Amino acid sequence: MNQIQDHELEDYGRGARRNIPIQALQPSPRRTHNRMVIAAVFWLFLAPASPSRQVRRLNAGDSLAIVCPESAALCLQTSVSAKGDLQLRGLPPIDVANLTLNEAADKLGEAIEESGLAADPHVRILITTGRKKTETIRGNVVQPGEYSSAVLQDLLNQAQPKAGSDLKHVKVLAVDGQTFTVDSTGAEWRVRPGDQVQVEAAKGQRDVYILGGVERPSVLEYEEGMTVAEAVTRAGGVSGYGSVKAWRWIHENKQEENLDPTPAAAAKLQPGDTVEVPYQSTPPMVVVIGAVNQPVGVPYKSGLRLQEALKEAGGPSPEADKNRILIRDGVHHQWRTVDPGVEKRSGSKNRAGEANPILQPGDAVIVLRIQVQGPA
Repeated sequence: MNQIQDHELEDYGRGARRNIPIQALQPSPRRTHNRMVIAAVFWLFLAPASPSRQVRRLNAGDSLAIVCPESAALCLQTSVSAKGDLQLRGLPPIDVANLTLNEAADKLGEAIEESGLAADPHVRILITTGRKKTETIRGNVVQPGEYSSAVLQDLLNQAQPKAGSDLKHVKVLAVDGQTFTVDSTGAEWRVRPGDQVQVEAAKGQRDVYILGGVERPSVLEYEEGMTVAEAVTRAGGVSGYGSVKAWRWIHENKQEENLDPTPAAAAKLQPGDTVEVPYQSTPPMVVVIGAVNQPVGVPYKSGLRLQEALKEAGGPSPEADKNRILIRDGVHHQWRTVDPGVEKRSGSKNRAGEANPILQPGDAVIVLRIQVQGPA
């Protein structure tokens, strides 16, 4: 932290608004020290209060000047940390978030006295640079960064949310510490300088699928930085049916690439990716995973159909997309999308096979979650 430099500061404290020459607040040579202390005390404490003064509260990012006539070491410049506290040498972190300048000064004074740095300190806090005048937007957007707008929807337009973003549940961390979940597709939402906006991918868009010869074929919630090796490990590792020689990495756009498991283990996954460990020998079962009540491996029998396998898994869960189920052929490595409701909606019994297909050994049935999102 730097000593206060020679410039003028704006006082937002108990006194009327005024500019204070910072030289009057600097520690002076011994022969003039008492005179300068008296001047500082007069300016800081004896000027009349202004009843019309708007209360100013501290928040993360505020740059401050601290004045303590009793201690030259505590006449310095600092700022409020991202956590909302002051971190000063010789003192524990002091939480000043949402405090007025006077409240923060009183709290700092108590900490100084308790720490034995000064007896009966007369602390004053001044703002040198206020919080930033922009809002920050991060997450599932093309251009994260800082923007200036009073309307959330305008910020999103500038940052360009990616396809599959959950625009009905945008998180806004307000500068005063409050957190809001906002439907940005609805009514206009006002933001303030210093607010932080986080855009997430929609449910279902954040899943990673681990299929094939692993102990527990799984649908995993995507985590930033998740690697191929971590995902396979969380699925129980390679099973006795699985191959350790070559895996398949299927990207969200369905482009596939073969992986050598050893060098590719550290490769980082993206939401919607699939890792498939090919079978050395086809297991006599069908795996049902995703948005079902009890993910399960169903022992295969001739003529096993989709609905029977779903029943063995306890049926779709409440968050399931019941009109869109994926089937991955574990032998030929082909995808199929099945709409179980097509027969009922069409009124045609000729589409029964389309709605309830026969499964084969090694198939993986993935019941997708409903994707809650706004317009792309």
